[in-house]
Amino acid sequence: MIQADRENEIYEIRWLLQVKFIACDMPEANTLTIGLLAAMAQHERELISERTKAALSAKKARGFKLGTPANLTPNATLKAAAARRRYALEDSSNRMATELALLYRERGLSYRAIAEKLNSNGHASRRGKRFYSSTVERLVKRAELINGMKRVA
Repeated sequence: MIQADRENEIYEIRWLLQVKFIACDMPEANTLTIGLLAAMAQHERELISERTKAALSAKKARGFKLGTPANLTPNATLKAAAARRRYALEDSSNRMATELALLYRERGLSYRAIAEKLNSNGHASRRGKRFYSSTVERLVKRAELINGMKRVA
């Protein structure tokens, strides 16, 4: 199986190497031109990185604390947490997964079994990730709190 995948990958690479590159917005460009443009873009990226690091170092030298969660005010932290909860509640993927999880819990399935079912049926979390037992448990508990439902053991 692994050997077949490797052979398929090699075939795809060989095919890609045979394809002639044409830029629609610059049809006269060839591999040399594209290579030079890529090198210039890489150089510009490095210059931007150097300037950003220098600016952050200068700001830090002036006494600013950078990247410290303690710099967030309690009000900002509360607003961020509320926004995350709101996004989780409003997301259509989460709503569908929550409904299914509640139905599966009523049938007596464990959180792990529910996560496996959701994943095998192609469901994903709000961020496109797999479901785990802890994720499903959070969905169910949140729904129970919102709906005032009694928790199924």
